[in-house]
This record gives sequence, structure tokens and C-alpha cells, in this order.
Amino acid sequence: MTYYLVPLAIVVFFGFYYVVVIPKLKQQSAEAMKEFRDNLGGKGAELRKKYLKDANALGLVSKVVGEEIVGMASALKRQSVIQVMGKKVSDRLKREFVMDLSDKDVLVYYLVLGQKSLHYLVFKNGEFETKESFELGRMQVVQSSNANVKDAMVMGGDINYKKISFTYDEKSYQFFYAKILNQYPNGQDVGELLTEWMVIFAEAFEGGIKGRLGA
Repeated sequence: MTYYLVPLAIVVFFGFYYVVVIPKLKQQSAEAMKEFRDNLGGKGAELRKKYLKDANALGLVSKVVGEEIVGMASALKRQSVIQVMGKKVSDRLKREFVMDLSDKDVLVYYLVLGQKSLHYLVFKNGEFETKESFELGRMQVVQSSNANVKDAMVMGGDINYKKISFTYDEKSYQFFYAKILNQYPNGQDVGELLTEWMVIFAEAFEGGIKGRLGA
């Protein structure tokens, strides 16, 4: 009898967590963001500049990008189809959220929207690693949507993420990003700044993608 009770308890626990706890947390987050948004009073750009000038915050990101930043969001590691399909199914389904802790290195990924270009940045152990930049005027067939199961299984995405797809110099690109910005370049959590950064950076990023690229 005990053998049946343990699995049942696990199912009940996870059912409660996903049905009750997660929706409650999302509601609290939405309420906190609305309150911050209502009190922002058009000072979003001013606050962004403050953190982008701060060497202890996002100053390194600003230096690497080299242009005015409209918004930015946490992104997933960019992988080729071959890299994704070479993994086990369990690994492909596992979410690689912002940080990759393999080989004891801390890797942080961002998508950054500037006035002139879209940038994909990678930081390793707090240091700038790589950058891919795409001039907005040369990006074609730009589409933005929610990632699906196929993306998670084949393209290295995650169904909890958004994806942006486009053609650049006759080559196709696809990036996955979250409507969140919760890590410094060194991998540390932003803590109490989470709500603020979600509004002034992540929401601004998505709004900028829609406004500038029509996605």
C-alpha cells in the first residue's frame, strides 16, 4: 500500500504547485509590475541609462554594444540543429535558463536592442565572450512568436520563451528570449531589481522589437 501512496503524494504535490502556487506567483509578479509601471511616470529611459552607466550593473553591456540601448532580455544559448539533435531527449527538454553551469563556467546570454542594431551577447564568468550584431535596416522577414514543442526539440528553444526569426544577408537566424532580465553579466541574480528591470528593460525590448521591426 505504501508503494502506491508515495507516487500519489508526489503527483498531488506537483499538481498543487502548478495549479495553485505558480499562478499565484505569476499574479503577484503581474501586480508588482503594474504598480511599478504606474509609478514610473515616463522615467524608463532615464532609469535604463542609470544602470547602463553603472559598472557594477550593466555598464559592461553598454560598453560592448556601443550604441544607445532601447531594451534587453535574457536569452537562451544559441545552438545549431546538429548540436541540439545530438543531445538526449531528456537534455533537449531541460530548460537552459539564462545561465549554463557546465564545466564550472558561468555563461550568460542576452538579446539587446539598440537604436541601430540587434545584438546577441555572451558573457563568460563576468567577462565579455562573443557578440553577433544585426543592423535593423537589413533584417528581413522578421517574425516574433511563442516558441513551440518543435522549437524545444529541434532548435534548442523552450516553450516558455519567445522567439524572433529573421533573414540577414540571405541567412536565416532564430533566437529565443524571455520577457525577463534577471542576471548580471557575472551570473548573479538581480534580486530586488527584478520587477524594475522586467519593465524598463525586458518590456522595452519586446515593445522595441514590435515597434522598430514590426514583428
